Amino acid sequence: MKTIKKIKKFDCVEMKNDIQEKIYFETKSMRVEELLSYFNKQSENWSSTKYVDKLQLKNK
Repeated sequence: MKTIKKIKKFDCVEMKNDIQEKIYFETKSMRVEELLSYFNKQSENWSSTKYVDKLQLKNK
């Protein structure tokens, strides 16, 4: 039986690693107060995106 290799159009692990690296470089020199502010702001930005709206609609 011949195995067919699937070509990925999107690599989730690579995307996760890229995002983690970006966050690391943005936050590596921040103090605790600055980190809290950074992550609070990021969570507010995320919650105002269309993705959260779609999730909320899906769960109704």
